[in-house]
Amino acid sequence: MSSSPGAAPGLVCAGCGQRVEAASPSPFRCPAAGSDDDLEHILVPEDAEEGPQGFVFEGDENPFLRYGELLLSKTAWGQQGEIERSWRECVGQIDASLEAVGGRGFRRTPYGPAPGLGAALGLGGALWIKDETGNVAGSHKGRHLMGVALHQEMAARSGLGECAGRPLAVASCGNAALAAAVIARAWADATAGELAAGGETAAAGCGELLAFVPAGADRRILARLGALGGRAVICERQGTEKGDPCLPAFRQAVESGALPFTCQGTENALVLDGGRTLAFEIAEQHSAASARPIGRVFVQVGGGALASSLASGLEQARKLGAAACAGPGSDARGAAQGPALHPVQTAGCSPFARAWQRFVAGVQRRAFDAGEALPLPDAPASELAAWLVDKSAHTAAELAYAARHRSQFMWPWELTPKSAASGILDDETWDWLAILRATVHSGGWPLVVDEETVRQAAMLAQEHTGIAVDATGAAGLAGFMEWSRKQVGLAAGGASREQVVVIFTGGLGRGASPGSSPPDSPQVGGEA
Repeated sequence: MSSSPGAAPGLVCAGCGQRVEAASPSPFRCPAAGSDDDLEHILVPEDAEEGPQGFVFEGDENPFLRYGELLLSKTAWGQQGEIERSWRECVGQIDASLEAVGGRGFRRTPYGPAPGLGAALGLGGALWIKDETGNVAGSHKGRHLMGVALHQEMAARSGLGECAGRPLAVASCGNAALAAAVIARAWADATAGELAAGGETAAAGCGELLAFVPAGADRRILARLGALGGRAVICERQGTEKGDPCLPAFRQAVESGALPFTCQGTENALVLDGGRTLAFEIAEQHSAASARPIGRVFVQVGGGALASSLASGLEQARKLGAAACAGPGSDARGAAQGPALHPVQTAGCSPFARAWQRFVAGVQRRAFDAGEALPLPDAPASELAAWLVDKSAHTAAELAYAARHRSQFMWPWELTPKSAASGILDDETWDWLAILRATVHSGGWPLVVDEETVRQAAMLAQEHTGIAVDATGAAGLAGFMEWSRKQVGLAAGGASREQVVVIFTGGLGRGASPGSSPPDSPQVGGEA
């Protein structure tokens, strides 16, 4: 989604179309969110109009400096009259504190082919791995929250005093809470250090972090939260209560003045902006390493902020000329744009896959009413995805309908979610609408994996890459394995020649230190 000509990028509601300026002190939720109208009120970032030729960046390895011109947090910084030097100083201060707190700051993470793993899975093309296990706090979550911290620093340093020192609130089953604690501690320390040094503009910082976590949350994460100064609030599911018990408690804290420092795009759209740095890195690194564009991306989906950010960032990169995102893969997916997106969920909790099925049924009803031919009842998902791309007028109408009738597509998973991939067991896919649009337009489709595949994916990934990825972090690979099994001729040697991307999002806590590379880890020749 692009901003209007001449206007600085901001955020726009996918449901009602309201626009919010990036320089607003709290551009977190649509102003109409919370109304009982069944619209999906969720803000999504608009695209920058310009970027470097061929999507090639130079200089900084810190993604918030390297891709700053494409981020809303820096756009807001500029709209308040701040200059490049102050942006770089702020990013540098927090990054230095991150190294002191957690041993690493933000740097572009490894990306490259994993031939051993690809061969073990029978892939005839190239399997590319983006390794986030060595990122800040051990997962991709810190990217999302750094964007929020930078925006609030901008707002406070620009004179919006209500943004300074606010308590933080996060709803999470683990990784996001840990990332929030690490970022919050570094943010507070950086501000304190600037004030102690006599800085006149460092007026933000943050207050106490409240982490709303479910019963049974990992005790190691809770201990780390406490050590970093955060406070865990255990949220019990009451009787037959449906939905995540953490969200209501979290929202009460936000209503009382806490900053939504969480990784659900519905609660704070700025987390999608920071998350897009992951997509920008993939687009730039792949373009530098391969002459062939990415054919498919398999991404694990819980609340959906990762997939939503990834889809948004890859689309912006495509518009700005990234060769990696140039077009559809080798299966000639008609008018599909960019790499096919494959959201991956587990059989124990797959609300997005359910929403996609209801969406397909809606498009079929529209085609039937128009007297058009329908797919066969037992048509595989690949054929349905291609049919949806072909029926663009009907899909557009059904997407608009879905945005106005959320309850018909997305509601809490009825059973208590269970899976080895515990980090993607959100009862609802909060960013479902943006993911649905991206999946349909790209010619992709969702995949649901069983527990055996989830565990097998993690073991194969560890064995063949040396990366200490956990079951949640390897769930995208499990989706690729499920997709592979259903491809005609794949097992007999007729493997696809596509370039396939999988993201390892979280690790077991014993990964390689920053800068090192285990055997057969993804590497990009010539890339730092």
